Amino acid sequence: MNNEDKRERSNLILDECLALTSKSEDTTKETRLDNLIAQFTEYRLSKTDTLESAAGWHFCIRPSFRAAIDIKWTPRKIGRKTVMKWTQGSWFHFKKGDTIYDSPLAYLPWDLNNFNYCIEVTTATPAQPANGSGRDERDPGSVFFEVSIPNSSREKLVRVAVKKMTQDEFVRMLINGPPSDWKFTAPKVDRSRSTNIF
Repeated sequence: MNNEDKRERSNLILDECLALTSKSEDTTKETRLDNLIAQFTEYRLSKTDTLESAAGWHFCIRPSFRAAIDIKWTPRKIGRKTVMKWTQGSWFHFKKGDTIYDSPLAYLPWDLNNFNYCIEVTTATPAQPANGSGRDERDPGSVFFEVSIPNSSREKLVRVAVKKMTQDEFVRMLINGPPSDWKFTAPKVDRSRSTNIF
């Protein structure tokens, strides 16, 4: 499956997530999916370094962001047996300080040649599904974030924008890449230096 197919699959599951409803405010009793919006795969960054990231996503989402995209290790009944399994919900919650790059190469020793975009969340409110008791519609939450790019000589990081999106829109952007209305561009990074090893 190529990256475009992986993104399409993630977008379809995201659409399913956005339609979920919760039966109560108790997040342990919420409706969850068995399909995940992110399948984490290992990438080889150098001869000695590897990194897990959401396969096919434009931005590098590491397993440490599972909670932010509401992927949880939860008990599931299969017949009479209870097993633990990764499941997908829609309580998206990126938080202040979350920093995301558009390339796994950003996680090598610091080098501004290794990425094009750096996103840092400055403030956020969580997304919450409709629950039928007081919240009849989904609350998509909000994310305020700064976008920085390396300057043309790649000597320093420059903040080029402050943006606001809903948590739902933010997750979709992380999957698909920056919106077409972003008028700033960074010199391109050669992503071929990182390879999927599985």
